[in-house]
Amino acid sequence: MGTPTCIICKASGETAGNMLEKCHARQKIKILGSHRKFSCDMCDIHLSEQEWLDNHFTGDKHSWVADRVEKLLPVQFIPIDMIVVDKTQINPYTGVPEFWQEFRCVVCKVGFSPIDRYKKHVGSLFHLRRSAGEDVKWIDGMN
Repeated sequence: MGTPTCIICKASGETAGNMLEKCHARQKIKILGSHRKFSCDMCDIHLSEQEWLDNHFTGDKHSWVADRVEKLLPVQFIPIDMIVVDKTQINPYTGVPEFWQEFRCVVCKVGFSPIDRYKKHVGSLFHLRRSAGEDVKWIDGMN
């Protein structure tokens, strides 16, 4: 019958499962790069250091995701449109108006500036839990 071989990446293995593992590993390297060798596929995170992955496995976010996967509950949710609000204020020291954008999460009803803080929020355990319908409360400075 021959050795199973992937027609796309040409990975081969002694069994179909072994071939699939090799094919998956090659695809992961192509998509994520060779520097992100350590992954938690359940949480969809890919890291460059084993120590970081070990820390992830002991964290609250991984525990929450693993619990939901075990119960066959959804973990990933459909991304929602971000609301961008143009903000202004008068600097009390110079009297000059200041302009910036605030990025609002409609699920959690909180705003962030700059956008990097919004992106970090969307990946947080708090946001995941709110997206799942859990009644978690926002505490300023805790996200």
